[in-house]
Amino acid sequence: MKLLLFSPFYLIHGQRVCPACSHPQAVIAIGTKDLVEHETGEADELIWEHGQLQLLTYTTHLPPIIQDYLQTSCPTFDLRTTVAGGTYFTNSCSRCGQVFGDHHIHDRPGSVYFPCTREEAMQLARQKLPFEGAFEFASAYTNDSMSLIETNARVIV
Repeated sequence: MKLLLFSPFYLIHGQRVCPACSHPQAVIAIGTKDLVEHETGEADELIWEHGQLQLLTYTTHLPPIIQDYLQTSCPTFDLRTTVAGGTYFTNSCSRCGQVFGDHHIHDRPGSVYFPCTREEAMQLARQKLPFEGAFEFASAYTNDSMSLIETNARVIV
């Protein structure tokens, strides 16, 4: 879906053990507290999400300036085709190349970006990205467990 995201933007840093080679791997997710979703259908509709952290999932388009920044700072986050056949920006293992589909790190309770406890959320860190303004993305988003992440993730300055 088409999203218009407004700064500030965040990288949420986490860790995942690669299921293929058991290598501990850093993973990232992109977040914002302000976005507008443009739904098209019988009647165009704008949905405004404001104030609560939202994490992007199944992202198929990033603004070039943000994509360039992420490819330099987080080279294991890139546009890839998953085992299920979807092509979107996702994390992968730096040792063996195993792709970590968003289903495995965002959608399952207890996964990296779906913490169920304060202790799980404390394993994450939030970093503000150096971009100002509004940018278009093609992505889904989630706010599951975001209050846990907002109140418990470490802040990187």
